[in-house]
Order: sequence, then structure tokens, then C-alpha cells
Amino acid sequence: MSSPAQQSIPKPSRSRHASKDSEDSVTRAPPALVPQYKPGQQSKQTSSTSQVQALQEAHFLMNNGSEEERRSALRTLAALSSAENFPPKILADTIRSAKDCVEFLCSMLADATLVEAALVCLGNFGIEANEDDMRRMSSAGGMEQIFKIVARSTPDDALLTMALGACMNVCNGFAAASLACEMGLFVRLNELTASSDPAVCHFASSALSNIQASINECVRNEPLADTDHLSAEK
Repeated sequence: MSSPAQQSIPKPSRSRHASKDSEDSVTRAPPALVPQYKPGQQSKQTSSTSQVQALQEAHFLMNNGSEEERRSALRTLAALSSAENFPPKILADTIRSAKDCVEFLCSMLADATLVEAALVCLGNFGIEANEDDMRRMSSAGGMEQIFKIVARSTPDDALLTMALGACMNVCNGFAAASLACEMGLFVRLNELTASSDPAVCHFASSALSNIQASINECVRNEPLADTDHLSAEK
């Protein structure tokens, strides 16, 4: 997850959402790491043992700590999840199992001092999040807040690329896609695909692909009208 414009975007891993859509449908973009969180960022050489210890401490503080300790744990989780060798599944399991952690992360999107860390955590959480995780994020206002950040951020805003990365990873279902469209995000993302910043362009294009793929999938799965029944009624 990098300073939005200068650092390279980690190569996306193959998505569990890989689409088998027909040729006329949009292929879902695979989830990718959100640009790196720099404050307290872990070194690429950080040992797996140190990572495990830091993760265990963050999980403990999320479950048992004070408000300030939970905020510190959030920073640790964001830094850990930015490391290239840190599996997104471990982050997802940690966030999912910690008490009210999803809800806490969503609330921190409104905190100017922790919004970057929250975007990174929720964005990378989205790589492995299941339907229940997404419902929790939506109920806590996390999706709406992420979309608002994308909508209001200017091209030179450091938050934009992080928010776009999170947007891309959470837009993997019809609920998120329809909310994005209701908020006018489809138009905003189209505008951002013309950005001169390759990271902004990449994440905006990928988010658009995922929104369209989610909508297409829902349409394909809608039950067809019972034409025989309708004919009989006539």
C-alpha cells in the first residue's frame, strides 16, 4: 500500500472474484494492496516473528485496550498490512475477530489524524472480506465514507489514491456498486480515469470495472419473468 504518486503499486494478486463472464460483460478487476501507509510503516525486512508479535499485540489492544490504545493498534495494523509480504487473509482474520474492529475502523474514517490508516486497513480488508464483513462495513457507514472521500478529494490530495484503492476492493457486490452509483461516484471515477497520475488512473479504472461487473452479475442472476404464466393470464 505508498505515497500516492511516487511509489509503485504492488502487483495485484489473482482475485477470488475472477470473473467467468461472457464476452459482453465487464471483467472484475482483482483486488490489490492499497498504497502504503507511511507513518510507522514496517520495513520490508521486518521478520515474520516480529510481525506476528506486533499483530498479536494489536489484536489484544483492539479487544481490551482503551480508546487511545485502539488507535495505536489501528496504526500498527495499517503499517503491517502495507508490508509486501503480509498476507491480506491474516489482516482480514484479525479485523474480523477483534471486538467491533470493523465498526471502529469505519468510525476512524472521520478522524483527520487516522483516516489514512483506516483507509489502508479497510481497503486491504476488502481483499479477503466476505459478505458478512461487507454488511458490517456498510452498516457502520464505512462504504459511504470511503465513497465520500473519493468524491471530495482533489487530484493532489494524498488521500485520493488510498481512497480509490479501498473503493476498488470494496466494490465487489451489488450493494456497494448501487450505493456508489446513487452517490454519483460512477461519474467521478470516469473523470479520474483521465488523471495524469498512473496510480489514480489505475485504481479509478479498476473501481469502475468492479462496479460494472457487480451490476452485470446482479442483472444476469435476476429471475426471468414467467412468460407462460403471463400468457395464460391474457
